[in-house]
Amino acid sequence: MHAYSYSRRNVMRTAAGIAAALPVILTVGACSSRSGQDVSAQDGATLPEPIVITDQRDKTHTFTRPITSVVTTVIPSPSILTAIDQSYDRIDGVNESTVKRDRGSVFETMFPAAISNNTIANSDFIPNVEEITRINPDVVIQWADQGDSTTYIDPIEPPDIR
Repeated sequence: MHAYSYSRRNVMRTAAGIAAALPVILTVGACSSRSGQDVSAQDGATLPEPIVITDQRDKTHTFTRPITSVVTTVIPSPSILTAIDQSYDRIDGVNESTVKRDRGSVFETMFPAAISNNTIANSDFIPNVEEITRINPDVVIQWADQGDSTTYIDPIEPPDIR
């Protein structure tokens, strides 16, 4: 059995990570076809207004078209995104720990794709660049505070954003 340390530092880091990921999560939810205008069904559609978010590193990203594909190394992200979007349809890659967690759960019963999803990172959060490139998602969600950025962020970030 794994014992998790509930130190103040771990709690604060987790809370900061969730707060930093929330804009991305809300962005995906805001692009939902249930928002009143079904822009995701239109080929080449653009959003009525760009969605601008700031990531954990204070870098700004602007989305001008609907987000249809998300991959994430962050273990709870698929559950959170699914709850907001009420669907698992946009989640195209996850951390292997997410698949292990969901196997045999009610989540698997509700969303069977959760256990057969593409694995884009092992439990160490190191991204599988080849798999992410193959999937070619609109958004990649990765912790920015898991260690050296040359291991976790730089390999999956376009050079013009660095």
